[in-house]
Amino acid sequence: MDFYIKQAILHLYDADQQALNISKQLLDLSQPVIHDYILKKLERAYSDKLKSGRLEANHELVELVKQEDFIQSSVEFCQKWLEAYKIAEKQAANDLICILYEQEGMAYFAFIRVKLNRGFANQTGLENNQIQVNPYQLPSDSQLPDEAFLLNLETDEFLLLEKQIKFNGANIKYFSENILKASTKPSVNDQLKQIKQTAKKIGKSFDTEEFQMASTIQKAVVASLDEVETFDPKKISESLFPENLTAQLEFQEATKASANLKMDEAIKHKTAQKLATQKLSLSYGIEITVPNDVYDDADRVEFIQNADGTYSILIKNITDIKNKFI
Repeated sequence: MDFYIKQAILHLYDADQQALNISKQLLDLSQPVIHDYILKKLERAYSDKLKSGRLEANHELVELVKQEDFIQSSVEFCQKWLEAYKIAEKQAANDLICILYEQEGMAYFAFIRVKLNRGFANQTGLENNQIQVNPYQLPSDSQLPDEAFLLNLETDEFLLLEKQIKFNGANIKYFSENILKASTKPSVNDQLKQIKQTAKKIGKSFDTEEFQMASTIQKAVVASLDEVETFDPKKISESLFPENLTAQLEFQEATKASANLKMDEAIKHKTAQKLATQKLSLSYGIEITVPNDVYDDADRVEFIQNADGTYSILIKNITDIKNKFI
C-alpha cells in the first residue's frame, strides 16, 4: 500500500513537566532519512490491532484537523490529547507525530504517539571517551507505535490503535472515550480471536481434531478475504462445517457482532500475508511452516494418523534442503 506524505510535524511531550514542547516548523521530508522514518512509522501503524469508527461531521476534532493551517491543527490536536492523557499514573516522554498524507487518492490526518527510550552513545571529540546518555531516544522505525489515530478527511472514518491508561487504579480507554467520545468496532485481531475461539469451541463438541480445525479456520478466513474482502461468518462456517447445518448456524450466531465489518485495504493485505502459511508446533521441539497451497497438496505433504493415535507427517518430493544457520 502506497502512502504519499504531504506534511509532517513532531511535538515533544515532557512527562516531568507534563507539558508540550511545541515545534514551529514542519519536518524536512526532503531528507530521505526523515521521510523514510515517518513513512515506516505510518506503515507500521496500519496493523490488525486497529479499531475502527466514524466521527460525526460536526465533531470538534473533524473541524480542528481540517483547518488550512496544518501546524496549528497539529498543535491543537496534541493539546486535546494532553488534556486527556495527563491523568495517567505512569508517564514517560513521548514524541507526538502529526502527518497529513494521501492513501489511494484520499486525504488523511494521522496522530502517532511513540514512547521515547533512554539511549546511550559514545561521546566523540574528547581525549577520554565517555558514554553520553540521551533520554529522548526514538524507537526503531520497525517498532509498532504506542498509539495511532488515522482519520479519513473525506469520509470522517477513523482507525485507532489505543492503549489504556491507569487512573485511580482503573484502566481507562482515554482516547476513544475522552478524546474521540465515539464508539469503536472490533479490530481485525479481535475478530480473528473471536472466530478462532468460537470455531474451536464448536469443533470440540463435534470431536474435531484441534490442529485440523485450526488449519481449516485459517484457510476459511483467507478464502473469505479473497472473495468478499471481509470476515463473512456464513462463508467461514460453510468451510468449517460443510455437512453440519447446526454447527454453521451456531457459529454464525456467535460471531455476528463483528461480522462483515469494513476492512482497510492495507490491513486486509497484511492480514492475508500473515495467514498465508500454516505454522505447526510438533512434539520433540519440532516446528514447521507450510504454505497453504502446499498444506493441501497430498503429493507434497501428507498427515497420517497411526493406529496408536499418534501422527506422522510425510513431506514428499523435496528438491532442495537448506540449513538457515549458514
